[in-house]
Amino acid sequence: MQISQTTNFAQDFSLLWPEAALLCICLVQIALLAFGVPQRRIAWLSAIGLLEVVVLLVQRSSTSTVPVGVFFPLRFDAMAAPFLMLSALSSLFSVLWLASQRALGAGYYSFFLVAGLFGVHVMVLSSEFLLSIVGLEIVSVAMFAAVAWGAGRPALQAGLRFAILGVFSTALMLYGVSWLYGLSGTTQLIFQGSDHIPLQFDGQVQYLVIAALVLAGPIFKLGIFPFQSWVSEVFEQAPLPVLAYISMVPKAGAFILIVRICNFVFPSQDTMLLLATLGSVAMLVGNLGGLFQSNFNRLMAFSSVAHSGFLLLAAFAFPPTVAPFYFATLLAANYGLFLFWDILTSHGATQFLASVSGWGRGIPFLAVVAVLLALSLSGLPPTIGFLAKYQLILGLIHPQSTPPLSVLAALILVNSAISIAFYLKIPYALLFPKLVSPAPALHLVQYAVGSVIALAVLGLFFYPIPLQAIAAWGQSATSAPLLAW
Repeated sequence: MQISQTTNFAQDFSLLWPEAALLCICLVQIALLAFGVPQRRIAWLSAIGLLEVVVLLVQRSSTSTVPVGVFFPLRFDAMAAPFLMLSALSSLFSVLWLASQRALGAGYYSFFLVAGLFGVHVMVLSSEFLLSIVGLEIVSVAMFAAVAWGAGRPALQAGLRFAILGVFSTALMLYGVSWLYGLSGTTQLIFQGSDHIPLQFDGQVQYLVIAALVLAGPIFKLGIFPFQSWVSEVFEQAPLPVLAYISMVPKAGAFILIVRICNFVFPSQDTMLLLATLGSVAMLVGNLGGLFQSNFNRLMAFSSVAHSGFLLLAAFAFPPTVAPFYFATLLAANYGLFLFWDILTSHGATQFLASVSGWGRGIPFLAVVAVLLALSLSGLPPTIGFLAKYQLILGLIHPQSTPPLSVLAALILVNSAISIAFYLKIPYALLFPKLVSPAPALHLVQYAVGSVIALAVLGLFFYPIPLQAIAAWGQSATSAPLLAW
């Protein structure tokens, strides 16, 4: 990849059209909210803007330059491209969902989601620690607001707890960065060749402590151990379209930032072992915690924790397309299940699985869709989730995975087996308990949406080329894993 050492404002700015578009969308949203424009109209206009962002990301994907200028200390590379595209699509789906369901406060929620996406872009593209932390905080504030905007005191309490933990994790990260600055005299995140200043640590303990501090911020966004406590409470309060967004978009930014930190600042086996341990513990905590949940939102919260662990381990797999492919399949399955539960909620279902007891016997169509989605998130055939887990396991035991990580592959198999038990709780609740309320009469549109979800989960298993194309965007199948030991 060539590096362009340019300070020309126009040349730098020409590569920032997606970020400029996101910023313009936010400013327009603020103006529309101030003038009292109807909420749904703001959401629809936001969706149109996000569609333009997707187009601009497609146009930028062909660039191979890295501007490092006075105005924009940013780095564009192939690794970030698929995650930014998937984040934009996730945001677009959530905003369209909010607009179509006549959600209360759809305009405000749309603003929070677009602002969060802008923060992800800043965090992912920055080549400076300080700018990355600014992006991290933009994402944090947007998510805090989206959670606390819900009705009632519990939502405000969940948002406040989320904010306090977020500030604490950012403070840890800032302390670690200040330590790095003391050792190197720079806050640069991405080094190029001779620009790299070897860091002299006073032993391995100091090295690991600083690495843990610097990684605290993005690890909090991933919601993995030891910062997973916020996830379940937040998932109980936010609307389903916002939950789907929270379960995907912050993960993309945090994942890329973790990979960048480990590749450029802490490239050692000790750091890789730390990340592998965190990913393994996250899988175990998420899957075991999900076994004891009877609340759909809390079940999906522990699912989010577990899949954060799977995604972190995917960074060690060969080829480097494994991680974005896993993220793409997770996005499809996650949104499918949240949308499916939203259909049930429109007919009187609550967050508790018991509220849909026996509905599947009256409407077998619901049970079929639930089974397919549960199989996909568990990683069983014939669903797209199986392809993701299969590629992940093969990627970890591949000879070029440096070294073959058979232990991690075995842990993934064990945790996937555990996850089957709690994902199948949803179709079990629909089919086997005694009917507590009459099965609803679905509308034609809801049948159509459910059919699309089922066909996507099945069809992408037999024809995964669209997801593979996004995952391989600008990356070579012969490249090294994203994280090498």
